[in-house]
Amino acid sequence: MTTESFALLGVPGKITRVPGTEGRWEKQAWKSERRTAVVNGQKVLMVAEVRFDEDCRNGKNSFAITGHGWYDRYKSLDWDFGGCCHEKIEVVFPELANLIKWHLCDTDWPMHYIANTLYLAGDKDHYDLRKGETKPRLAKGGIPMWELVADVTGCETKTPVDTPKKAPVHRVETLVVSHEMPMALPILRWERLEQVGEGKERQLDAARRVAVWPEATDEQLCSEPEVLKKLLEDRLPELQRRFRADVEAAGLLWEAP
Repeated sequence: MTTESFALLGVPGKITRVPGTEGRWEKQAWKSERRTAVVNGQKVLMVAEVRFDEDCRNGKNSFAITGHGWYDRYKSLDWDFGGCCHEKIEVVFPELANLIKWHLCDTDWPMHYIANTLYLAGDKDHYDLRKGETKPRLAKGGIPMWELVADVTGCETKTPVDTPKKAPVHRVETLVVSHEMPMALPILRWERLEQVGEGKERQLDAARRVAVWPEATDEQLCSEPEVLKKLLEDRLPELQRRFRADVEAAGLLWEAP
């Protein structure tokens, strides 16, 4: 392990390097000196941290930029704020702003690059359904689920039937036969359960961030999933090249000796 003074993009600090195996870094982490600035009208004292190593333990070097700090002055080891406080980092350490877009990228691609972008840009919910779309509800193992329902015509129920189907139906446990009318026997039948889609709003700005694609048009992001996936795959080699260039320009080593 080596720890030495190191200016990352001109910001003084210290870096610790511990080589791992197969070109990966057990640890390659940099911490800045404390710096004071005014953020949103409030004085803060802050430390920035950057790492490019196998901290995620996923067999790849990955990148993260985080920070922590105190309001007005250094008071104790207990921070007032910390983590992915990127808005504060941009103000206090503007030299590092260009690295923020690579947060949680690894040597392959941004974290869940395709899956996250497709979900955020899409209008389908987590059941993969647009609003109003339906599909059978499945139990473990992909087995369709069914529900026993009753045709309560001629019977009284505890709760009103809000949306009757071909005949008013209710769960069996809600059925009560009225004593003020002739006894009526409900007709029981099985109905397949369906999942009704709620859909979701498209989150295009968030999709641009996770894909590191600020210039993406609304039209591109609103493409059908198969089309958008192909666009993402096609731009990946250039994205990887830019990521490596920025990591190395910051003075971090892409591979451990």
